[in-house]
Amino acid sequence: MPVSNEIATFLEALPTGLYTGINISAGTPGGHRTFEQWAELIRSFPEERFVIFSAPGEIAEKRTLENPHGNVLPSPHTQNLYEVWQIVKKLKLLITPDTSLVHIAACSDTPLVALYRHNPADSKEFSPLSTLQEVIVSPTPSVVDIENEVVTAALGRMLASLSVNNASQVKLLSTY
Repeated sequence: MPVSNEIATFLEALPTGLYTGINISAGTPGGHRTFEQWAELIRSFPEERFVIFSAPGEIAEKRTLENPHGNVLPSPHTQNLYEVWQIVKKLKLLITPDTSLVHIAACSDTPLVALYRHNPADSKEFSPLSTLQEVIVSPTPSVVDIENEVVTAALGRMLASLSVNNASQVKLLSTY
């Protein structure tokens, strides 16, 4: 499937495995977190680099979140799920509410922190398939009620796990 010239240019400049994606969109009621929650997460990891994803109707919120943070790479608006996948497969990991991006990440085995509403069927029947993942289930029917510290801790654990995995791979390669 073709990608827009803007996305193609962005993909050429985007290094593989260095950015963490944040999807601010939600596929269901109760799936959104607040602007402040996402901004706090970004500020909690000043050395991390982020790319923000949003639905077409949330581009203004995406731009508002991108602009004040020096560790967020402004990205073009995607036109379709194929363009989203082309970016997701280049990420180090993805943080997303329970949306199609959970499954898009699985297509390229992108590590994932998935935020689910309290609905046991969703987190069991539609759980992520990425090899490296962490699922956080809200205590309520809204992901906004997942405490910021819980999401921050999950991202920290995932980044640490990726660092250990990368160090192990480098060590294995250097022994040959």
